Amino acid sequence: MSSLSDKKIVGALIALSIAQVIGWGTISPPAIIGRQIAADLHMKLPAVFAGTSTFYVAMGLCAPWLAKPCVQFGARRVMVAGTAVAAPGFVLLSIAQGPMFYCSAWVILGMAGSAALSTASYIALHEIAGQYAKRAIGALMLVNGLSSSVFWPITSLITEAAGWRSASSTWRSCFWSWRHCTHSVYPAGTLSQTCRRSKAPHHLPVRSRKGAHST
Repeated sequence: MSSLSDKKIVGALIALSIAQVIGWGTISPPAIIGRQIAADLHMKLPAVFAGTSTFYVAMGLCAPWLAKPCVQFGARRVMVAGTAVAAPGFVLLSIAQGPMFYCSAWVILGMAGSAALSTASYIALHEIAGQYAKRAIGALMLVNGLSSSVFWPITSLITEAAGWRSASSTWRSCFWSWRHCTHSVYPAGTLSQTCRRSKAPHHLPVRSRKGAHST
């Protein structure tokens, strides 16, 4: 593997690591501020935590539909689209006044997460690193574990200072900054090799005349 390829993989790994730490960190507030949310929205605490369950269900249901876009357009564009979908989800979460809007916000965030979080980032690393993606994906998975260590204390501080709604608005900005991070460090114009092959003309093998007559 050339030094240029090494730099490209390391650069993409750094960008995606930052993005994934931000992404997973911003969707875990109920673990820290669930009681404040429950008191403000007049909900029971289990119902508040059901929001993150809704997130994962929506994320799982939407994931299969993203396979084709990842092949056609590349994982980077799918992830950027995911950040755009997340913005209204965070807005709705920050202005929610009851269970309906609260759960709806998590549905939107789950749709965004299916496009922007783990799976798409692994596809992105495979697009760049190819056969060397296995180690890069392993490193990215380890870094993802830092999201709660980084964001839980920050979430607690912001909530104590300005309330949980301000924390949600802050996470919207952080999630949006992920978009710029992905654009600036992830190699521009990268498409999967599968995408390139799918756009190339496919020629069926021509049978020999002898084979044709024999049939």
